[in-house]
Amino acid sequence: MRKIPRNYRNITGAVSRSNGDPMVRYESALERDFYELLDFDINVRSYE
Repeated sequence: MRKIPRNYRNITGAVSRSNGDPMVRYESALERDFYELLDFDINVRSYE
């Protein structure tokens, strides 16, 4: 699992998954948006 430290220059955080799996941490707005798209894509079974 990636360790993403708190950062005041970039957007960092965690996004919850709709299926109840553990939260996924991100370190950019693009990465956050990509995880959101993966979460609602019916062709994606899982991601890390």
